[in-house]
Amino acid sequence: MEEKLRLLYSWIESWHQDDGYGGFLHHAIHGTVNWYHTKLVPSYTYEPLMNGFINLYNSTENKIWLDKAEHCAFDLMQILDDANQFKYSGFEFAPKGGSIVHTVNPLFSFMKLYEITGKKLYLNVVKNVLESVVCIYWKGYNLSGPFNMTLIVAAAFAEYGRITGDWRLHDKYGKECFELAKRHKVGIEGGEAEGLYYRNEDNHSIIFPWYNTVKAIAMLRYGRAIGDNYWENEGLKLLETLHGVLLEDYTFPHSFQNKNGEYVKYDDVRLIAPVALAITWMRQEGVINECESYEAMSYIMNTQQVNGFIPANYGYDWRSYVGVTAWNCFVFEMLTTKYQLCDDSLVQIPEYMHDIGDVLICENLKSFSLSFRGEKIYEVDKKTGAIIRNTISGIPDFSLKKDCLQYLPYVVRINAQRHYAVSFIDDNGNGVWLETNEGDLAVWSPYSNLTISHDYSIYNKGVQKYDKFGSILYCILKPFVYNKICVNLAMKILHR
Repeated sequence: MEEKLRLLYSWIESWHQDDGYGGFLHHAIHGTVNWYHTKLVPSYTYEPLMNGFINLYNSTENKIWLDKAEHCAFDLMQILDDANQFKYSGFEFAPKGGSIVHTVNPLFSFMKLYEITGKKLYLNVVKNVLESVVCIYWKGYNLSGPFNMTLIVAAAFAEYGRITGDWRLHDKYGKECFELAKRHKVGIEGGEAEGLYYRNEDNHSIIFPWYNTVKAIAMLRYGRAIGDNYWENEGLKLLETLHGVLLEDYTFPHSFQNKNGEYVKYDDVRLIAPVALAITWMRQEGVINECESYEAMSYIMNTQQVNGFIPANYGYDWRSYVGVTAWNCFVFEMLTTKYQLCDDSLVQIPEYMHDIGDVLICENLKSFSLSFRGEKIYEVDKKTGAIIRNTISGIPDFSLKKDCLQYLPYVVRINAQRHYAVSFIDDNGNGVWLETNEGDLAVWSPYSNLTISHDYSIYNKGVQKYDKFGSILYCILKPFVYNKICVNLAMKILHR
């Protein structure tokens, strides 16, 4: 297992570029690939990566791992935007916007680094980001739609209060979020898994084990930060429930969905790498024993074949064309809770090749390439992020209206099921379709939401709210962030 951990570490380091751990990011829900942002530094990648380095430092006392964790913190500090949010926290789906849970998760690692090093710089980042979250996301009663997101932020407020003695954010916002969660019981009474308040307050018909893992972790962190056994017990109960829905091969079903009053389990798409986070906490909390923990680790690593990393086509159908750094980092964190690396020497990862229809994926320690019908269309230098693009001969293309090009430097087309059909826009604004499927077509841009009709007419649905209001809200509300009345009033005015 130690050798597989070394292979996994080598793969992660192969994507370490000058501006951080880059790589191809494929959004789990939106199914998009944005080649232009190959060098982005996705903040969600960093929590499990930093925790893995901290685990190795704690177990080996080798300062090289602490240095790596601090370098990760530095990478993230370089991508704080004008609104004090981490750029690319929404993966490439929203490079100019953000995801609240992806923004906040790394802050727990920043607080760990502060407790180890005593450097107040890390606490300052935590304070600024948490205040920004209130300014931009506070809705008057919680911080986001899904409970997994709002509770992880509230847990961060509490952890910050525990460390600094400053409980104002918790008292004015975080406490109310957990009280809302206590009142708002969702899901199946006595069923296989707890439901999730997700997007629509009145719709609990879809249950995601993965998101409930985040809820459980938030409850445990919160309960321990404020010294409340109720929330610790709630978190443990939820972890035990999740343990019960693990499939025989140590994966999660994708979801449970309400069909005519009966909850149907969807496990055609199985969640593999996210289970690593759940297993880490289950083992830590005694929900699973050492024997089962080892079996789960062995299965996950064996699934990753000889490469040391989860293959690009495994786990999520809609991640078919890319390897996702973040999920491999969750596996890295899980393994470092049990195994050690004594140094940072890399091992040569084997070349990985896999074909999906007409598309061939090839990856080794130095590069990642994508070919279509034998013609290489992309090759990326993993150390520099440099992209070599080639055109494809004999493939029909389409042109985009000039007034749309400002929103569409590079675009991915997906079908109604949000996977299978992928294309890209070249430097001249021409689109190349790598695969065609029946059904409605959609076109996506990192800067705007657009749709495309069957006659290829493109309609701009407008820019994201974050682009319009993020920095404005932060500047206006920051002086009043500890006055909930002012924040609520300003949010109502600006979001009318």
